Amino acid sequence: MKPSSPAQSFVSRTGTSQAAVSQPLASKNISQVPATQNQLFDSVESVDRAHQLPPAPKSLAPVATAAAHKSIALIDLSASHPTSPAATQLDIAMRKFSGMTLLEWCVRRLSESTLLDNTIVTGLPSYQPQVQSAGLCNARWMPSLESESVDRISQIADRTNATWIAIISPNCPFFDAALLDRLLASAWSHPDADYVTYMSLKHNNIDWNRFGLSCDVIHRRMLETSKANKLEVQRGLTGIAKSYPNLIQTRSVPLPDQLDQENLHFALETAQDWEHAQNYLEAVGEESSWQRLVETSLMRG
Repeated sequence: MKPSSPAQSFVSRTGTSQAAVSQPLASKNISQVPATQNQLFDSVESVDRAHQLPPAPKSLAPVATAAAHKSIALIDLSASHPTSPAATQLDIAMRKFSGMTLLEWCVRRLSESTLLDNTIVTGLPSYQPQVQSAGLCNARWMPSLESESVDRISQIADRTNATWIAIISPNCPFFDAALLDRLLASAWSHPDADYVTYMSLKHNNIDWNRFGLSCDVIHRRMLETSKANKLEVQRGLTGIAKSYPNLIQTRSVPLPDQLDQENLHFALETAQDWEHAQNYLEAVGEESSWQRLVETSLMRG
């Protein structure tokens, strides 16, 4: 049954109410994580892919994160839309789905992460009125006048002293924080990596722009390398990672087996995507984990 209101519809998978979700994120320190959780970070790549993802750590202590692990999610509203270069991420972020803007859906989903320190939204200063009315929840607004995406990301990394940056496209109301935490755990346990992303072991034609459930994570070192070597920033971070493997160390994390499907589209790019998303929301209700979404998608064909 469809939830009666957007506020009621958004209850996290951990049972957290919308009011609780909007509370400031607690900082985390990997040194305070219990031994079993440290083992998760060390062995995340060796998890049997026939099973579901290991549960994200639930009880990180509210103390300052070690500098080597400080992680933020960044929503860059000035960035070009991945499939419509003439548009910006602001255009899609301001659209409403089931009573909330996609920006608000996104930042609320990100608040379920146990490994992020902050969620940052950036863009031109002129975006501020729209952004503030869109529902920032616990995300922070940091405007930027930089014209290139790499320069904006670098500026925000400097201002927040972040080591790891998750690059988020606000085009999916079902973004899954558990999938992001899996990437961050892999990144933390492989500090030599510059670019951490998911990969398919079965398919070469997955449309990652339409996948929607996760993102890529970069080390700030990648930004410094790009600037120092005057790499073609117009290619975007994914393009840079693919074009300069001798300079950028990529770590690819296999998708969970159930997610490794060729035609799973959860990002809202087409009119059909919006129709399907409404059906998914009605089907899964408050429980919108990636497992439930995939089951629903496959059942509906």
